[in-house]
Amino acid sequence: MATTVAGFPRGISFARSARARRTITIALIAGWGIVTVLWAGYARSGKQVLVLARDIPAGQSIGAGDLRTETVGASTQIADVPATQLNQVVGERPTENLRAGALLDRRSLTSQPVLGAAEVALPLTLDSDQSASGMLRAGENVSVVGGGGLGSAGASTPKVLAPVARVLAVAPSEASGKIVVTVALSSPDVAAQILAVQGLGGVGLVILSSPQ
Repeated sequence: MATTVAGFPRGISFARSARARRTITIALIAGWGIVTVLWAGYARSGKQVLVLARDIPAGQSIGAGDLRTETVGASTQIADVPATQLNQVVGERPTENLRAGALLDRRSLTSQPVLGAAEVALPLTLDSDQSASGMLRAGENVSVVGGGGLGSAGASTPKVLAPVARVLAVAPSEASGKIVVTVALSSPDVAAQILAVQGLGGVGLVILSSPQ
């Protein structure tokens, strides 16, 4: 006669336990397979987009090194930029401060010059030898120097009036034959100082090396 455990034959109890273990194992394998399929489907439905690799202030021209790529879901809440369009956004300018790690939003970009927070724009009418004619373009960083009678014989050493100014536009002046360079300055006080010096002894621009 078979022995019993808790009122059931021992053989039947062990058989049911083995079947239960097999059922649990099969369920776990099936569940893991479903998770794997879903993850693979997500990876296929994701897309490579451009992400900010560093902070970029409003108005600064975007370089390739400012961006990296990241895979995101097929749908995002912004006008993201596909990684394949990197070359199309290099040289664009953000209309607001951009933070590292954020997805690049196409709606925050423009090809036009942009003034950053607290910046002011100042047009300067310069002779070609004072404006590095042929080398200046929008987006360049320059230093504004002046005083001491620039271009005059026996002139004293000019002073740096604005260590860093960003070129917004460069255009010839048909009336005077000179160059009109519009620069973005950090404050109205700096602009006023430059205007005062320009009236006395002229100002000039020194092109700064581009950041790497």
